Amino acid sequence: MADQVLTASGSNSAIVPEVWSSQFQQVLNDSVVFPSIVRRDYEGEITSRGDTVNIPSIADVTATDLQDGGRNDAQTITATTTALVVDSIAAVDFKISTLAELQSVDFVEELRKKGSEAIMRKIQDDIIAAVAPSTSAPDHTIAYTTSTTLADVDLLAALDLEADANWSRLPGRYLVTGEKQMLDLVANSKFYDTTLGGNASLSAGAVTGSIYGHAPSGSSACGTTTYMFHDSFMQMAIQRGLNVTVTDLAVLGERGYRLNMDVIYGIKQVHSNRVITIG
Repeated sequence: MADQVLTASGSNSAIVPEVWSSQFQQVLNDSVVFPSIVRRDYEGEITSRGDTVNIPSIADVTATDLQDGGRNDAQTITATTTALVVDSIAAVDFKISTLAELQSVDFVEELRKKGSEAIMRKIQDDIIAAVAPSTSAPDHTIAYTTSTTLADVDLLAALDLEADANWSRLPGRYLVTGEKQMLDLVANSKFYDTTLGGNASLSAGAVTGSIYGHAPSGSSACGTTTYMFHDSFMQMAIQRGLNVTVTDLAVLGERGYRLNMDVIYGIKQVHSNRVITIG
């Protein structure tokens, strides 16, 4: 009779121990960029959900070349308002049974992390959806010169639009683009050649400084679109930051608890000529 072999996958499979790690595998997703760079000037004037802050604006006037002893006519000036309404809730909820809590590896902190990341991605998606560049001449929506490659000529065309709209040269100008378009910047000799003032690192695959005065960043949430803007083009107000509540489900006859996470916020584009899209 041939030798019988005891194997881990065969005869001994029922008694081979299993170990479950408490370290969860990292799941890669969109980088969250927009919520931290969009202006929040009016947030302090929000007190409850549904509040509306009417943001006033007064048009520019033109001075007259008045001769000595001459008479100047009074001008009228137009005031407008833009409404910023806190009317959005981004939420993530979980229900966890008592048995799952007791017999699983500790995962509640991981749920909190995943929930907060999902909420921030939702806010970013809402910001991107609210972007509406001016379509009046000159059009602030530009097409890539070549396919979806972000080229220097595209950036220069956007800079012309910024000059026409009198964008401030003070800090506050940003460039946010898709991850592949960010690599286009890294691979452009004008931006990595230090003799030309470049600050892109080929080895790191990143831009370490500004691009034509714009702080650059990338996120796959942009798709293949490039956004160049002054941070005052849009306003966001968070009425209540990340709220996390844990509720015992015993009152419902259920064994376990519910983990609720939410943020109450509002988003409003204020200036259509202070944002440019290239796509």
